[in-house]
Amino acid sequence: MRNIISFIAFCYITILFYFQSSNWGLALGVNGSNIYDRGVGVLGLPILNIMLYIIYLCTVTISYEQRSVYSNLNIRYFFWLFNALFFMFIVYGLSTGITFSKVFSGAGLINIFNMYLFMLIFLKIISTTDKLNKLTDCIIFWVLTRGVFGLVRWAFFGGDPANVYANQQNINVRITFFDINDNLIAMLGVFISAWILMYGKPGLSNLRKFFYLLTIIIGLAVILLSYRRTAWGGLVLAVLWFVWQQPWRRRIQVGFFASLIGLLALPVVISERFAKHGLLVDITSSTGKISTKIGRFTELNQAWRYISESPFTGVMPWGGLGTAGSHEYVHSGIIHLWLKGGVFALIFFCLILWGYYSFTKKARKEIPAQERYLLEAGFAGLLFILPSFMFGTTVAEFRSCLLIGFVLALPYLVYSLKKSEITTIVTSPYALKPCIKEKSI
Repeated sequence: MRNIISFIAFCYITILFYFQSSNWGLALGVNGSNIYDRGVGVLGLPILNIMLYIIYLCTVTISYEQRSVYSNLNIRYFFWLFNALFFMFIVYGLSTGITFSKVFSGAGLINIFNMYLFMLIFLKIISTTDKLNKLTDCIIFWVLTRGVFGLVRWAFFGGDPANVYANQQNINVRITFFDINDNLIAMLGVFISAWILMYGKPGLSNLRKFFYLLTIIIGLAVILLSYRRTAWGGLVLAVLWFVWQQPWRRRIQVGFFASLIGLLALPVVISERFAKHGLLVDITSSTGKISTKIGRFTELNQAWRYISESPFTGVMPWGGLGTAGSHEYVHSGIIHLWLKGGVFALIFFCLILWGYYSFTKKARKEIPAQERYLLEAGFAGLLFILPSFMFGTTVAEFRSCLLIGFVLALPYLVYSLKKSEITTIVTSPYALKPCIKEKSI
């Protein structure tokens, strides 16, 4: 039974990696439905959201013996506080006549709750280092296949049909993927592959080296040809983190090589995307000056007025901006949390990020660099999504929040499983050496 539940959960993760959720930018008349919206009109929640709860309940009722992983999950306390706040909003909303669909709207706070449940599921089903290694292979496979699909479509079939630049801004560019999550997935493959090649994983065949190199090339192409500023900014942050984690001599070499690629590629794609309207087209007036009265700053400015009136509760998860609260989200995760859950929702989420950073800092010192590729990829994934979180609608997106949960969980998995493996070797009566130390470079 345990294997069946694990298989179902793994299939669920595969869906997240393969199916995009963003339909913004589709041409008029094109069907905008996607797999993440199915069932919401009849069931009140999307089918995939309900499936998440069913899988979680199954993992709770079946023992997975993952206490060491869960005990290391220091951010669970902050998730408890956030979820307790969310449930208080639920009780208040339902008791005052707010409809079920509005209380549990994806534009509210429910996706942070979903993020935590997804983390718990993921931490349970990956229970051994062997499964962790298989997960690495699956990520590379997902990135390669999804990336090849995106590049072939870009080269021969006009690219992603959800192309806001061509369909709404009249910019003549084709894009690989508009959904920021596809770019996040590509970055994970790039980071993992580069780390493994850089640290020379033992027993690495030439064929595997070829596939890792191919993953780097395809992943970078996917991100650069997405023409998204948040993806480019996230890539820069992830690359800087990768360079910073290298020994100082290698840091100079890798930094120079990465800078060279950036100097050659970024000016080309930037000029193609922004030659007509400019880099800050959506936040500037017709005179070219940054203005809070047009574009994205308009909704942020309006959201701040609502927050100023009710800083402790905001407009609550079912509220919104404008006439009758018709505008349900804003282009900023920080402002969204404060607007929908009040200042405490924002504080609790910031504590989650702080706890995550503190844990990864500790884990980095105890796990050899050669074994840290998934740990560092998880942290780099959070850095990558940070620009989108700051200036996008991440909190209101089901797929985005679950994939954030995925990158949050990776360091805890690596630390708990690798640490347990090292401890087993050290305490074994057959061990020849008392400890394992990272070779200094």
